[in-house]
Amino acid sequence: MADFYDIANVPSLDELEEIVVEAAKQSNMHVVSVSKFLEGKPEDEFYGPSVVVIVVESHIAVHVWVYYRYATVDVYTCGEESDPHAGIAYILKMLKPAKAEMYYLNRSSDKKLCPMRMHWKHRYGDAEDESTGC
Repeated sequence: MADFYDIANVPSLDELEEIVVEAAKQSNMHVVSVSKFLEGKPEDEFYGPSVVVIVVESHIAVHVWVYYRYATVDVYTCGEESDPHAGIAYILKMLKPAKAEMYYLNRSSDKKLCPMRMHWKHRYGDAEDESTGC
């Protein structure tokens, strides 16, 4: 999960759809369906596009608030072959936020198996990510 602040590239609904679908591909996920909508009117404070991509492995959801130039990004996955970090990195690259806060949540049924920690260690060496609780 991530929060993106002061995004430089505020996407249209169609642009956001393309970004999120590509993020799924970058994550080695398999797209099942796409749902998209615009909330509010352009002059509204809470106006913005939202895209949810359902993938075999779970889902990716991105919501943008144009007025605030703020976006939330949720990349949920189950499966050892998918890489949620790649999807978040792609969305980060496309939206270009001035600040990004990332969160990791282990929802596995066996907390002894911490896929995020294993992934973190695999990707970044021996550094341990305290936020996972693993």
